[in-house]
Amino acid sequence: MRDNNQPPSIVDRYRTKYGRKCLVLCIPILLVIGFLLHFHLWSSLLSDSKYPFTPTFSTFQQCVNPIDFTNASAIFNTVNNVLSPKGSEINPVGVSFFPGVIRQGTFLYHGTSKLYSPIPESYEWIALDYEFSLNFIDRRRGRGGAGGPDGPGGPDHDHDDKKNQPPPPPPPPGRHGGPRHGGPPEEGGIPTLLTFTADRDLKVVLLDGSSAAKTTKTGEMDTQSILAGLSAEEAYDEWTHTETICKWATANGYDGIVRIEVSYEVIICDFSKGVSLANNVTIATTESLLSLPEDYGDENDEFGTLNSKISAFTSFGQIAAGARYDRDGDHRILLDYSGFQTVLNRTYVDPDTYLRRVNNISSGIRQDILRGLEAYPNRIGPHSGTDWKLVTREIVDKFHPLLSLLNATLSSISTNLFHAEDESVILADIENLLVFTTGFMKTFQGNNQLEQDPLGDAILSKAQFHYARPYAPISSDSELLIWSSILEVSKEIIKPIFTAFKLSKSLINQHFTSGETKPPIRLTTETSLQLVKLSNTVSELIDQLNWPVFYECEERCNAGQVCYTPSWGPSPLGGHPPFHKGGPEDDEEGPRFPGPPSFDDGFIQDPEEVGLYRDAQGKLRISKNLKCVDYKLIFDRNHRAS
Repeated sequence: MRDNNQPPSIVDRYRTKYGRKCLVLCIPILLVIGFLLHFHLWSSLLSDSKYPFTPTFSTFQQCVNPIDFTNASAIFNTVNNVLSPKGSEINPVGVSFFPGVIRQGTFLYHGTSKLYSPIPESYEWIALDYEFSLNFIDRRRGRGGAGGPDGPGGPDHDHDDKKNQPPPPPPPPGRHGGPRHGGPPEEGGIPTLLTFTADRDLKVVLLDGSSAAKTTKTGEMDTQSILAGLSAEEAYDEWTHTETICKWATANGYDGIVRIEVSYEVIICDFSKGVSLANNVTIATTESLLSLPEDYGDENDEFGTLNSKISAFTSFGQIAAGARYDRDGDHRILLDYSGFQTVLNRTYVDPDTYLRRVNNISSGIRQDILRGLEAYPNRIGPHSGTDWKLVTREIVDKFHPLLSLLNATLSSISTNLFHAEDESVILADIENLLVFTTGFMKTFQGNNQLEQDPLGDAILSKAQFHYARPYAPISSDSELLIWSSILEVSKEIIKPIFTAFKLSKSLINQHFTSGETKPPIRLTTETSLQLVKLSNTVSELIDQLNWPVFYECEERCNAGQVCYTPSWGPSPLGGHPPFHKGGPEDDEEGPRFPGPPSFDDGFIQDPEEVGLYRDAQGKLRISKNLKCVDYKLIFDRNHRAS
């Protein structure tokens, strides 16, 4: 041991001199190595080494993830219905989240009546269609308008008003409070329609289902409760929890949230970023447009009736705007399906889209969904990758007519098997089965292939991939889930088509090879049972698929009409609370949100008029027989209830 009083040795001086240099050099190197390791580990969480991959006819079965048909169909429908108001209303309780963008250059509309600085100073509700905002402005103009209850958070709601106005009155028992709507403008304020432009692609999260239904009673707002971090016991409040959601959104790189009412509305979280004011129009009254004194006439006189009709047509414009996107979806919003997040296939979700609740999912699933969304904004690439909605739409367009034909034909066969006196009726139906399926089978079956592959596995596999093929490499677990679901649904659709071909082929072959002059159709008991079973299979499959295309108007709508899909949120034809069994006096909770008399008296007592029916539990559901509506119906119902 060296005496501390002795001078340091040459070795000690060397260690001190070069040890310090080593320390100075090594610390940054170690930090860089640590960062690279951290980045590698984090990147591995975002991108599994198996991605991207491109499946083919020969390899796809080794790539697919197994999924049961119930979950597969739910995910198929979620993708098929997204961006479509009709599909969203038919499946009202959404359980999924889609990252995406609102295209640069898109116009966004906001109705206001503020005296100063009409540009929102914080988060605000805006519309993608001016008819949406114009209808709410029209309802503010004093004669009551023709709209249904707009409820909290409509796209004309002035969030900033709460700074200058007294708080809203306490909510009735069983309901939570919300902003006041439809009242008069600010004193001296002028109703104004603001048009904003998206200066860049706005990054958003789209919530599926009827996500602007303004209720916490029946699940449509559950996805917002997840974003706001609420427990199952906490009610969603538009003011308070929209602010919470916007804090989460901006912290994670999103500009807003998209949800469905009659058409799409957007919650923009910060108007100082990504949007600019393009136009500012003062909305004229009918009196001023006709050069008449303000408040001319009376509500019930000739002018009042004319004004009400104008208002009703303005309201009808909102319905027509939403209906424009029923089939192909709203192309102003581009989704990146590789970041899709859903509760489906993570835990049990009720297959009935009216009864789902996901506000009570485990904290682990909540965190997984939020982490998936939070990791995604900087990776959003909606201009590349597969448009999975296009894939599902092609499947629906191809198979819904064929399934409908098979269903009608097999139903006729099942009936006539036991009642037809003339066998030629059954023969005609059997021939139709062959006619309807032969072209499909020729596409995938070579000569004698059915004899070599009696179960049809190879044919089924080819057809399955043909309709579910991706247009770009699959790049994430989310895309793999969507693709696997579409494959499973395709398989379940193709199987009964294949069975119908085999049965009809066998029977027609016997018919023509019997050697008789007028050969009968020979149906054994076994064959008859197979046909009845197939009929039941196709009928049940159509019910399970529950595609919006199976919901249609019985007659072709005329010009000035739309085939109306009822909305569960605020609407010119009123909101429709699914569990409401009668007037509010019959329900201890009352309707979902306060509404005009038409909400309680007209809509609830006559749901069939707008395409609704009540199930055995008294719950309102959308009928498959939709109704053609026009502005006259809005006018009549409004006056009928007044």
